[in-house]
Amino acid sequence: MAERTASLQQTIEELRKSQETVRALSAPALPVLPGVLVLPLIGAFDRRRVEDLNTVALHAVDQRRAKVVIFDVTGIALLDTSTTQALLQTAAAVRLLGAESWLVGLRAEVAQTIVTLGVDLRAFRAFASLEDALGVLVRNSDQRSAPAIHGAGAALNGNGRYN
Repeated sequence: MAERTASLQQTIEELRKSQETVRALSAPALPVLPGVLVLPLIGAFDRRRVEDLNTVALHAVDQRRAKVVIFDVTGIALLDTSTTQALLQTAAAVRLLGAESWLVGLRAEVAQTIVTLGVDLRAFRAFASLEDALGVLVRNSDQRSAPAIHGAGAALNGNGRYN
């Protein structure tokens, strides 16, 4: 009986460690250019995943001295109000650390839902794709020899250029 209990406890501990590893990998902060991080978001977000996202994002901004954090929501089929609010809170905390938050990969149906719900996403600079956002950074980098960021109030016109 004691041997079976010890075996079960070891299995439970291994499962717990596996779950922690999966959680840590579910919201990575990937450096893609100097001062630029991408956080690819995939799947559904519950309270715990949102907390993990916030922790990962803030830690990465602080450690890497990031100036831009790109939240890539291409892998999220449904962006509900609570997840959107959590992203806004993370964006506010990122801004307090001196970085901008960019949002890429919104699907048409998700964008429509956000507009219908009246959610204000002005905390983010929005781009259709990660490629578009990185293109802006590379062009700005070529012009200034560093990933230059236009002011937080800058807006994109319909051609993907700043007004």
